[in-house]
Amino acid sequence: MRVLTTFTFLLMTVITNGQTVSKYIIVDQFGYRTNSEKIAVVRDPLTGFDASESFAPGFNYALVDATTDTQVFTGNVVPWNSGNEDDSSGDRAWWFDFSSYQTPGTYYVLDINQNLRSYEFSIADDVYEEVLKHAVRTFFYQRAGYEKNATYAGNDWADSASHLGNLQDTECRKWDSPNDASTEKDLSGGWYDAGDYNKYTHWTANYVFDLLKAYIENPNAWSDDYDLPYSNNGTPDIIDEIIWGMDHLLRLQETNGSMISIV
Repeated sequence: MRVLTTFTFLLMTVITNGQTVSKYIIVDQFGYRTNSEKIAVVRDPLTGFDASESFAPGFNYALVDATTDTQVFTGNVVPWNSGNEDDSSGDRAWWFDFSSYQTPGTYYVLDINQNLRSYEFSIADDVYEEVLKHAVRTFFYQRAGYEKNATYAGNDWADSASHLGNLQDTECRKWDSPNDASTEKDLSGGWYDAGDYNKYTHWTANYVFDLLKAYIENPNAWSDDYDLPYSNNGTPDIIDEIIWGMDHLLRLQETNGSMISIV
């Protein structure tokens, strides 16, 4: 009996280790809430950059507990859109719906017939909390003239405060009067644009508006513990970020009420 048990364990280990992660079995790697719709999408590329590839799913699929490698839910894939190509992705697709399974944990989706699997994901009611935290933290990384030390940014992304030197953000001059010291203004702060060092007033105002709206719509969703230098100060971190943006906008306002459009 002991020999049989050992052999069974080794067999299960080989089967588990033999599974290959497939890029054609798509899951929401943020995770799924317990009561939410839960669907894995299986794709077969027909048009586009990967049109030379193909994937034909097996008929039988399973939701597998990643901790125990136990199949906790099984079912069949169903053609999406009657098997027709999706115009936006260039793929033919199938759905594996496991919405009825609601037990929290870490899982992956398995193509039983082909021994192919998805990446791991979580089922839990708090799956979006970590996502929300890092969405807000992106504004910290985009702050202009603000140190990001390794404690908060990590060693790979740490840097010192930039653009605070001579004739930089604290001593900005009008673009068409670079030698006229009388035009100097402190326009420090704000956030860099997506891929450059420009700071656009219109975009900054949009960011502030959207952050304010997000807070007003659900103030209880925002906490003060996003691992930022200004966390745990008694103010939700999203409000700290809004204040940072507003302070920059106030520096951009001229005495006649107009706004400088770009730094």
